[in-house]
Amino acid sequence: MSRAVYAKLWASTAQYTQRRHYAWYQIWSRVVPWSLPWGIFAMWMVFPAMPVEYRQALTFGIWQKPNIGTHGPDLGLEQKKQ
Repeated sequence: MSRAVYAKLWASTAQYTQRRHYAWYQIWSRVVPWSLPWGIFAMWMVFPAMPVEYRQALTFGIWQKPNIGTHGPDLGLEQKKQ
């Protein structure tokens, strides 16, 4: 092969890293805006399965266990014991 062919190959491999980084930037610039909706959706699905302590910690103590007796395994039995 001639020197021109080698020069072309070397140039393409030298620019490979630049093209690869640019491609990752393009992919992540399209993916990142979807992280907030997917994060909210994931929490919406996982929150009911969390233990009470984790729910309170995640919401900084705002969420409280319902006291109507229809949620959880106790079914209001602790209120009848009193």
